Amino acid sequence: MTTQQLCRHIICLIHAPVHVYGRDGTFLTVYEDYEEQQDLLLSDDVFCRRLLDRARADTPLLYAEGDAILYGIVWGGEDVYLVGPCCLSQDTAQAARYLQQNHRLDRSQPYSVSTVPLELLAHAVLMLAETVSGVSVDVNQLLRVSFCDGQMLEDMQMRIQQAMYDNQEQVTLHNPYQQELREQDSIRTGDLALLTASLQEVYVGRVGRMSADPLRQAKYNAVAVIVLASRSAIAGGVQPELAFSVADTFIRQVDEARNEAMAIAYMRQAETEYCKTVRTLSAVAAEHPLVAACKSLVMQRLHSKLEVQTLARELGVTPKHLSSTFSRKTGAKLKDYIIQEKLRAAKFRLIYSDDSYDDIAYAYGFSSQSHFGREFKKWEGMTPGQYRKQYGQNEP
Repeated sequence: MTTQQLCRHIICLIHAPVHVYGRDGTFLTVYEDYEEQQDLLLSDDVFCRRLLDRARADTPLLYAEGDAILYGIVWGGEDVYLVGPCCLSQDTAQAARYLQQNHRLDRSQPYSVSTVPLELLAHAVLMLAETVSGVSVDVNQLLRVSFCDGQMLEDMQMRIQQAMYDNQEQVTLHNPYQQELREQDSIRTGDLALLTASLQEVYVGRVGRMSADPLRQAKYNAVAVIVLASRSAIAGGVQPELAFSVADTFIRQVDEARNEAMAIAYMRQAETEYCKTVRTLSAVAAEHPLVAACKSLVMQRLHSKLEVQTLARELGVTPKHLSSTFSRKTGAKLKDYIIQEKLRAAKFRLIYSDDSYDDIAYAYGFSSQSHFGREFKKWEGMTPGQYRKQYGQNEP
């Protein structure tokens, strides 16, 4: 099948245009099933350029506009294919009005947009991508790459760390149960390959309908899956407080999702984060038991004035034995490890908060701001102020 034939099949399935542009942004052609309608992308050059700039050689993407409007973006080597707009909701009249108002369309002329189920649009984009570029991904990967970008993940990590800090300072046929067990077991064991395989299983049945509204349904399902995943992670060795903080953070993100695609993407990303955390813990568990217990205790007491003598007493060994074992097994001095962990946490506060240096020094058990500053410069090669100026998110 040629690319032209595939594009014609796609517009017959989703009733949305497929525009083709050169790598330099030059318009080449459009495949559509009602030519008399105004062309949104040709009418709004700025918006079209925004879509073209997002094209990536390694993966197709979806782009969300408004509450329920999606576009597909596919890099085809020499050309870029833009699929859409498509509406996820049944209220296409409202979506059409939104597009007319925001893309320089003549509001006196009729304009319509088709309703397309998310899965159908996703598979249409994936078929096009595999045909023109040879890139093959699944629907879950498409959603995660499209909506869980680097900034979103960075924000999530910030919120998770902030939640941990706050906690330290003061919870038809249905889809087959066996598939759900495999999905949760992959998280419990930290097996990313098994998680991917379980999510790609084809089965009879569907997730129970919890709402007549598709977006609310997606959010309810996402919350349920994230909660289950958090319990599986706890069974896999993740500390309950961390698991609950991750769940709270992702569920809040789901609550803010503007469409089904985002809700599903956040749900799958949460499962992936839990699976990775369990895998990391499994690697730590392979450490010497005393070293692993010591690291865990250090993590729990970052906000205290930690001393080797105190740690040794709580672990039931002598300070000399603890220090020598830690150094022999890790190649680092325990005192240095404690300082570095405190500074790692302090750097998070320097990047993402406006907290004073005094407050940060006090929060992590340094005797004074000057003590904090000396240790920071020793290990990081710059002062806390210089670090915040260079990396701080709140800096102008």
